[in-house]
Amino acid sequence: ISWWRRSRDDRTSSPTCRTLPPHVVVESWYGSAGSLPWATYLRYPEETRDMVKSVVAWFKQYREILESDIVHGRRADGRDLDWVLHANPELEDKGMLCVYNPLPQEATKTLRVHLYYTGVTSRAEIETADGSRAEVDVDGDDNIELTVQVPANGMRWYVIREK
Repeated sequence: ISWWRRSRDDRTSSPTCRTLPPHVVVESWYGSAGSLPWATYLRYPEETRDMVKSVVAWFKQYREILESDIVHGRRADGRDLDWVLHANPELEDKGMLCVYNPLPQEATKTLRVHLYYTGVTSRAEIETADGSRAEVDVDGDDNIELTVQVPANGMRWYVIREK
């Protein structure tokens, strides 16, 4: 990855201020996949430290669901939205849908998400990253239709709870 700077004595990624946006994306993708890399960010510039702290805080808040089983919704090919669903029917947050946009422009799409492994069967409450909530009906095949809007080279997540 060309925008990461490495030194011989450091085996962790070391983003500089000019590479901060791509680093935010990579850290978010790692965290949403349930695998947050170890980061020694004491040597980082202040804005980099703040970014790493926010991603780690988000990961800790949703650690239980992020470390649960993953259902791949679409094979990642870099040509369209890719998404995974973390599912655990034993938790309050039954699922977390993480949608990735590898494209250089914002993308909006309606996804058909299979909720069987979340245990949600009749009605689901969807909470977005900005805190807004919506209720959707689960069809007879345990699917929901969810319209997502993901920024260019970015990621959005949605928490799924039983209503």
